[in-house]
Amino acid sequence: MSTDLILWIIGALAVAWVVLGWVRSWWQRSENQRRAREFEARAERQWQGHRLSGAGAEAPVRSRSGYRPNVFRILAIAAMVIAVASAGLWLYRDARGIVGSFGPAEGSMRVNINSATQEELESVPGIGPTRAAQIIAGRPWGSVDELEELNDVGPRQVEELRPFLKTEGDTEKR
Repeated sequence: MSTDLILWIIGALAVAWVVLGWVRSWWQRSENQRRAREFEARAERQWQGHRLSGAGAEAPVRSRSGYRPNVFRILAIAAMVIAVASAGLWLYRDARGIVGSFGPAEGSMRVNINSATQEELESVPGIGPTRAAQIIAGRPWGSVDELEELNDVGPRQVEELRPFLKTEGDTEKR
């Protein structure tokens, strides 16, 4: 399963959790308001009964229990944070692909993988001694895309290396 799919599923579950939290909160609020109206009506009836009987001048007092954290609300906030974080991570990964596609910086080298030395290959970001040795051992290369045949090199790594590599001409400095 790909990372994008996992992030999408986590985000969808988090959004669903938040929506369910809002619906439950709305229902609970309306239920609490109904109970409060019933309590007020009952208190008013009792107060009127006290006035009629002359029992006393004090109205019944509604007691409140202490603060009780709403666990569902806390979980909904946590789900919202997870949804925003996964969306931010997704956007960062997409933006990194756009920003990273501008190519090598001024003064960097564009290396020919068919004629470069070990040191020249190691100067490319993302190529270490082992991968440089694999590239040298796999010569000749017809295109940069053929690097996917190496162990642990996928399409994403090839796209990141593409601005720094070529298969024809001499190694050149930008």
